[in-house]
Amino acid sequence: MVLANQQYTLVGFTEDLDWNPLQFVNALPKNRLCSLCGLVRKTTALLPCGHVACSSCYEQCKVADGHVCPIDGQNCLEEDVEWRDFPAENLLNREVQCWNLQHGCTLMMAASEIHKHFHRECQYHITTCPRCSATVLCRDMGEHARASCNDHAAPQEMKCEEKPGHAMVTEILEGVRRALQEQAHEMNEHLERVCGENGTLHSRLSEVSQSVNSLMESVGQGIAPVGEINGMAHHLLNGVNTLRDVVSGGMSAIKKQNEQLHQVRVAIEGVKKDAGASNKRMLEMQERALAHADRNETRCDFIVPVIGWLQAKAMKDGASEYVHKKRVYLRGYNISPGVMLKKSGENVLLGMRLKLNKGDYDDHIAWPFQHKIRFTILHPDKGEDKEVVHNSCRTMEALEKSALENNQFAWFEAFDLGDLKKDGYVHNETLRITWEVL
Repeated sequence: MVLANQQYTLVGFTEDLDWNPLQFVNALPKNRLCSLCGLVRKTTALLPCGHVACSSCYEQCKVADGHVCPIDGQNCLEEDVEWRDFPAENLLNREVQCWNLQHGCTLMMAASEIHKHFHRECQYHITTCPRCSATVLCRDMGEHARASCNDHAAPQEMKCEEKPGHAMVTEILEGVRRALQEQAHEMNEHLERVCGENGTLHSRLSEVSQSVNSLMESVGQGIAPVGEINGMAHHLLNGVNTLRDVVSGGMSAIKKQNEQLHQVRVAIEGVKKDAGASNKRMLEMQERALAHADRNETRCDFIVPVIGWLQAKAMKDGASEYVHKKRVYLRGYNISPGVMLKKSGENVLLGMRLKLNKGDYDDHIAWPFQHKIRFTILHPDKGEDKEVVHNSCRTMEALEKSALENNQFAWFEAFDLGDLKKDGYVHNETLRITWEVL
């Protein structure tokens, strides 16, 4: 069984593993762990007093006349310090547990393989159900939704009914398709009639051509009787007259067909214009629906990582902060949610950090920002969530519309980080946070 004290955080080996706690199957030698910060770095210093310091902590041991171990106060001469390197190959070949061990993954692998397994192969990733906020394996979300979330899913389905439906879009497109098919069918019929009449005209022209050829042959030979020639001439004239009538009729038919084709083109243009207007209306409806959804979203969930590092930075510098990478729209306001840690004596206080950004609906929402915000810390195992409701102060400059152009933000004190850790809210160096704009 892997013990809790076999979890170590590596720094300086690979970007994929640095600052991500690893659960090793076998414990690392104690002389590889910094006695001050507990991190595992590639280079460590063995002090004369027996304590181990990483390169970063060793620099912090420096005093005016040398170095002093901060644990026991013993002076350390530079020549008495033994520097040791931890080969990356040695460390990365050691077996570790999957980062999803607490979610059920029991696979063990070399440390160099865990990043690939976790991001490409592991089947035990979890997510938060948007309906009931339960933590569920991603692969079981469908079964969870069917078995456990029916009561919670109903309001979502009612909201979906308010949006423009797929049936409406299909009905409009089907009407456009039928109109185009009818016009194309009429055009084909007209063209077939024109082709048929042109075929008749071609046949008559062929007959006239044959008559002319026969006449020329008779004249050339000079043996045809004059009466016969006259008959041929009359026959030729009759043929020419007939041809003229046929051509005249054909031209009339072609003119009529051209008029009909023009009408077809006008009808098609009308259909296209109607279809364009319908598409424009559909896009406007979709945009209004999306805007309605954005302006009515009230909740945001996110995870704050590296809590230990943020706490150490706050103790050192007086304050530290984490801002969620993705901006969100809550009740129409473009918000960058986050947390801020501030040093208070020997403790660190964790509070809500609120930053308003320029958004798409700034001209349609009230200013200054006056909504209450429910700030909740979710417990990873129990249902004992901690929450506090903050009231927005109208006098805060960061909540004015004019503050959107600068980096002003508002901070609201909430919880003692030490109490959160003691009560088990910090898990794997992370905190799960929920914002809800009331």
